[in-house]
Amino acid sequence: MAFQFSSASYSVSESAATATIEVQRLGDMSGTVSVNFATILGTATVGVDFVGTSGTLAFGPGETTRAFGVGIISDTIPEPHETVNLALSNPQNPSGGATLGTPSAAVLRILNDDVAFRFSSATYSVSESGGQATITVRRMGALPPGVSVSVEYATVGGGTATAGTDYVATTGRLTFSPGQTTQSFDVTILDDLGPESHETVNMLLRDPVNPVGHAALATPDTAVLTILNDDVVFHFSQGAYVVREGDGIATIEVTRIGDTANDVSVDYATSDDTATAGSDYVPTSGTLTFTASDTTKSFEVTILNDGDREGNETAALALSNPSNPGGNARLGGPSTAMLMIIDDDPAVLGGGL
Repeated sequence: MAFQFSSASYSVSESAATATIEVQRLGDMSGTVSVNFATILGTATVGVDFVGTSGTLAFGPGETTRAFGVGIISDTIPEPHETVNLALSNPQNPSGGATLGTPSAAVLRILNDDVAFRFSSATYSVSESGGQATITVRRMGALPPGVSVSVEYATVGGGTATAGTDYVATTGRLTFSPGQTTQSFDVTILDDLGPESHETVNMLLRDPVNPVGHAALATPDTAVLTILNDDVVFHFSQGAYVVREGDGIATIEVTRIGDTANDVSVDYATSDDTATAGSDYVPTSGTLTFTASDTTKSFEVTILNDGDREGNETAALALSNPSNPGGNARLGGPSTAMLMIIDDDPAVLGGGL
């Protein structure tokens, strides 16, 4: 005759008080026989996840099955499924010939039924022209077969971004099946084409649902989405610049507003107003390139001193072709300016005999 477990594996929910383990007797049924049983450590911890137990099962004449219980300790901690090893030993038959059959060792799997939800990060960022931001939510804790859990998400006020202007407010519920540990939702970003500071959207998780156990929120259950401004505007630092004819050089400053994350550029050029290129100044044109940290750049206009008393004159300045590979670029005011050349030649005094 032989003794063996009815299965090589058993499973029990963490919230169940007891797991029932069945042992079978095979062969000769005529006498009273016995076999020892015991729990042995697996990944579960005795005294924390289960109650360690051992003893002897006695089978009366004709009795083919007996069972023993393993006490299960429930907690509210989201964790993996855990295991307890089970073993039979010391088969006894007064008539002789008692052995262990197969399986004489088995595994009891304690199925976690507690979950928690959290954002994958406390901070996210997206370019203003990116269209949407994808936000990832993680589930902690294994699930029993066939069980799905869920959590609600929402964008909320309190950030510096404005719903309907900078982003589309959103709310919904993410459902996790047993094999899913991450889910995501999208926040639609609205590109307003205006240079501004980076802005923030606050997000939160709420109302976790678990039909078979405990559900909670874990840190971080709130997060911040930063919308990175990628718009840039170029303009002259002032509407008019003044230079004396004898100074030789006029320095013209151009200002960049908005995005400072990308290298951007703008073209500049001079043209005649009352001053004449080649006589009063050297015509110039080119491109100003702003690196990621630059907010101002300048170009120079060479002034020609002709020695003639001719009064003050002006040259026109203009910006054109703003470029921003990372977003939008445009010209702001003033995008045209005047350069006044102050005549500093002395008057010629006439006389006669």
